[in-house]
Amino acid sequence: MDKQKINFFFSRAARHYDHYAWLPQDLAARLLRLVSSGRQKPKNILDIGCGTGTLAFSLSKRFKPAKVIGFDLASGMVQVAKGRKDKPEPVFLRADLEKIPFKADTFDMVISNSVYQRSRNLQTAFRKVNRILIYGGKFYLSIITRGTLRELQSSFMRACKKRMKSYPVVAYRHPQICEVIKALKNSGFIVMQTATYKKMRYYSSAAEIIKWLKSIGDNAAKFASAPD
Repeated sequence: MDKQKINFFFSRAARHYDHYAWLPQDLAARLLRLVSSGRQKPKNILDIGCGTGTLAFSLSKRFKPAKVIGFDLASGMVQVAKGRKDKPEPVFLRADLEKIPFKADTFDMVISNSVYQRSRNLQTAFRKVNRILIYGGKFYLSIITRGTLRELQSSFMRACKKRMKSYPVVAYRHPQICEVIKALKNSGFIVMQTATYKKMRYYSSAAEIIKWLKSIGDNAAKFASAPD
């Protein structure tokens, strides 16, 4: 996870992010329905990787008068979130999920939408979440897993293979579902419920997919010498 690139590209995309980010928005809506289906009445909620603040504002409205805090690595995202006029207003700040700036036993609900696939070490990152949760607190998570954008990688492989013997491959090295569950359990969590979400979206070309990824700030693709 190149944090400088993430900050730069996602900050640059922040102003128009909500117009293009259909996948994170779909996942956020599903998370919100999930957390709203229970009877919990949290007092302190943390949104990790809050982006432009859409989910954090929804949580503030759903769980009044809970205190909601959202943080993001991209400074541009935080600026957009702070500029929204919705009420009640969460608190937004810039922070790193690998260095969560809160004391132990602070929150009774932590939520994160399509962020942790960028973590270098899921188990270590999840332990930091467990530390800031009070006893009995809940962690709600959506994460992009292996297989996402495989058509793009396949198209890139075919194109490169025609031109050179040794070719680079766009490697979206997202974790497998089993890896996420194992990391959660090894971090002290009891996994109560899991669900998978699949959605097809059609594009006319690989170039169009790449254009969409750039429009939401996802420019920091890694390159490798072999397919994932």
